[in-house]
This record gives sequence, C-alpha cells and structure tokens, in this order.
Amino acid sequence: MPCIIMFDTQYKQYNEFALAVDLVAERIRSLGFTAPGNYSEFASHSSIRETSGAPEAKEMIQLLVKVRKRLSVLHDQFLQWLKRRLMKQLRIY
Repeated sequence: MPCIIMFDTQYKQYNEFALAVDLVAERIRSLGFTAPGNYSEFASHSSIRETSGAPEAKEMIQLLVKVRKRLSVLHDQFLQWLKRRLMKQLRIY
C-alpha cells in the first residue's frame, strides 16, 4: 500500500509541475516571445542551476538556503513588476 500512496503523490506533483510549465509557456507566448520547446531549453533560462548526483547533507542544506534566498529575491522583483504593471493599468482606466 505505501508504494501506491508514494506513486500517487509523485504523480500529482508531476501533474502540478507540468501545468505550471504550461502556464509559464503560455505567458511567454502572450508576451510575443517563443516559449522553450522542451525542459532542457526551459531550464537553461533559470537562474537556479540544477545539481548532479546526490550531495552530502551539509551541501544540500547550503544549496537549499542559496535557492531560498534567490527565490526570495525573485519574488520581490516579481512583486515590484506586478505593482508597476497594475499602476500602469490603473492609469489607463
């Protein structure tokens, strides 16, 4: 039974990831650009680099902290962009 639960969880995570990638691709196209055609091309645009192999616990924690900091910066940048965008739309209307 636990294998079925694990599979179900992984399947749901995969579907969520696939939907997120589709949404990003649609957004890229809506901005007039060509969206990446496969995951390798999509990942090449990321500022967070993929690691190879299985890092030791201490290195993994360091990587997670680094990624968390980067995501925090990206989130702040996104909120600033969103604020500018909304203000621009409000001026139009």
